[in-house]
This record gives sequence, C-alpha cells and structure tokens, in this order.
Amino acid sequence: MDLARCNLGEYQPYMMLSDYDLTVLEEQGWLYKSNLSSPNIVNIGQQIGKPIPSKPDRNLTDLLLPKNSSEASKGSLSSIYGLEEIPFHTDGAYHYIPPKYIILFAQEELPFNIRILDFNLINFSNDQLATLSYDVWIVKDKFRNFYASVLTNSLLPGKTILRYNNHCMIPGNKNHVDSYQILEKKIKDFNYISLCFEPNSILILNNWRILHGRDKVVHNHCSQGILERLFVME
Repeated sequence: MDLARCNLGEYQPYMMLSDYDLTVLEEQGWLYKSNLSSPNIVNIGQQIGKPIPSKPDRNLTDLLLPKNSSEASKGSLSSIYGLEEIPFHTDGAYHYIPPKYIILFAQEELPFNIRILDFNLINFSNDQLATLSYDVWIVKDKFRNFYASVLTNSLLPGKTILRYNNHCMIPGNKNHVDSYQILEKKIKDFNYISLCFEPNSILILNNWRILHGRDKVVHNHCSQGILERLFVME
C-alpha cells in the first residue's frame, strides 16, 4: 500500500467500542465492524491506547492507496508489489517498540480482501519459538537502524511482541536465516482468514499477535481502495 494524497473529510461523531467489542479484540486478536457512520478512528484508538504517527514526519493518520510499482513511493510495499498481493507482515516493525494495535477504516467496499493470520494459533515447536526469539535481525529505517528478533518479551515486562516485515528487516547474519525459513513455511501452510470490507467498516488488529496482508487488487473495481490507518501504542 502507498500513502494517498487526498482528504477523507472531517472526523465524524464519536463511536464507543462496547465491552463486548473489547473482549472480542482481547480474545480473538482482531475486531471487524461494518456499516458504521464514518467513525473517528483517533477516538477509537484512544479507547484502547495512545495513537501515534506511523513515522515522525507524518500526520497522526495515514491514507493508504494501492498503486502501480512505478507510481508508488520508494520503500513502500506498493513500490515492491504494486497491485499484486502483499505478503503477511506486521506494521510498524521499524519502531523500536511496534504499535500494539492497527486500526483500518474504509468508506467504500475495497477492491481487494485483507488477509489476517493469528500467530498464536500456529503450531510451533519449543525449539522453533526459541529460534524466533533469539535469531538477530537488523531493522532498517531512514531514521535509524537497530537489532531485534521476530519474538521478544524483553521490551515490555510480561508482554510478548511479534515483529515481522522482511522488507525492513534482514537477518543479522546472512548465513543464518532459520527464523525467516521457519516463519515463512508456517505462514504458507497455515489457513488464514480473508475479509471483504463492506462500506464504512473498521478492522482493529492486535499487531503484536496478528499478521496481515492483502489480496491482488481487482483493476476494474469502481472503488479506489483507500484505507485510513492509525497506529496505537498500548
């Protein structure tokens, strides 16, 4: 996805997440709600944490728009994949502590499905989980580089954080890519959920647990496929 240079208009009336919504999000790792009245995703984000910009030089929310590779911003996933499917990843992997939640909002039915995959449901062996926790990756960003692992419980007490985006993360030792091979094989073999966004829908993902991706964009669809996105820290 690439950043869209357009305006979805002023934020609309406040929408509260119910206790049931919060329970579903906590237990399932994601929450989808459709046919809403143009919700304010910043207000929604404030109910579950602290909204932050995706990068220091950006607004609080991003507008994402599918683009051909030649039209996309350098370094974006669209510059790599264009309108083809985008593989599973977590957002904000380039943050030292990635955002816990990602909120996506679409005013129109999207010309693609969003794929979601629950890391907690994948059957890893203890040895594989140890490899994902201890293999070192270099996280690259235009603001800084640092070392990290796919899984970590050392950044926040009592919290296990998933971080995976192989376009801003490279193995620290190029001859040692066990964690990449383990995760990619498990993702390939695991059944994911495919969500078709209805108009005025939101999707909230626990970004420390849920991997997401995108299907190929349907070229002849009337929708532009604009998504409004917000990062939320715990």
